[in-house]
Amino acid sequence: MSRFQMEAGKGSFQFSDPATGTRQHMRVFYFRPTSGVKAARIVIAMHGLDRAASDFRDVLVKRADEYGMIILVPEFDVEAFPDVYAYNYGNVRSGPGAAVAPRDHWSFGIVD
Repeated sequence: MSRFQMEAGKGSFQFSDPATGTRQHMRVFYFRPTSGVKAARIVIAMHGLDRAASDFRDVLVKRADEYGMIILVPEFDVEAFPDVYAYNYGNVRSGPGAAVAPRDHWSFGIVD
């Protein structure tokens, strides 16, 4: 496992996992307050249909800074997660009637 240190403020990093689609990685947008990090709550926020992860993070920054929260917003982009089965249904099946995918391809575990 590699170590990653988030700088204070807004940023993003690459997260690698076989369940992240064909590229094997995804961007995660974050916000880290400047103080109180050791006691900070971590909020994992899931973007909506528009897939605008960075914009969603930006909306949460003011309150996160005020309440000392770390915000993580994984980007389930259209290229790697093209439809409702890949994103909303966690890549468990590729469509109606399709066989259940191997558990290591499911995307639910990405946020764990």
